[in-house]
Amino acid sequence: AMSQGSLNVAIPSMMSSLSTDLDRIQWVQTGYGIAQAVLIPAVGWLGPRLGTKRLFLLATCLFLTGSVLAGLAWDVNSLIAFRVLQGIGGGPITPLGMSILYRTFPPEKRGLALGLYNFSHSFGPAIAPALGGYLIEVFNWRAIMYLNVPFGLLSAALVFLSMPPTPD
Repeated sequence: AMSQGSLNVAIPSMMSSLSTDLDRIQWVQTGYGIAQAVLIPAVGWLGPRLGTKRLFLLATCLFLTGSVLAGLAWDVNSLIAFRVLQGIGGGPITPLGMSILYRTFPPEKRGLALGLYNFSHSFGPAIAPALGGYLIEVFNWRAIMYLNVPFGLLSAALVFLSMPPTPD
């Protein structure tokens, strides 16, 4: 949620850096959103086939790969393609995260767990414009893409190390 909000601030900088116009750069956000929207309902089909843990790790790896490649993008077309890859990975993460919390916490603690989870989705967009503006000012728009990497690696490591395998 934070990368989406901070990316909005980066649009003018990306347009200038990649020598493109608004009609083309809008696909950086739109491509991600479409890929994410297509993958969210697919989790119900993919989860039982791959297992929640494997699907979460796969989605996180795809999201991180898309993030790093988007930060390395050499033109607007490559940026759009890498953001679509990022969206393919990002789509399953939210429903899988909720599923993991639901399975992990006992019924009397699920409300707190899901509330804290949803707080993070509210907190990210609240600070994203300021953080994105700061990163663009100090570094450039590419730093926004790399912002996902430490959080994604931490998330993948925690799930890999602490979550038992889920049945297929």
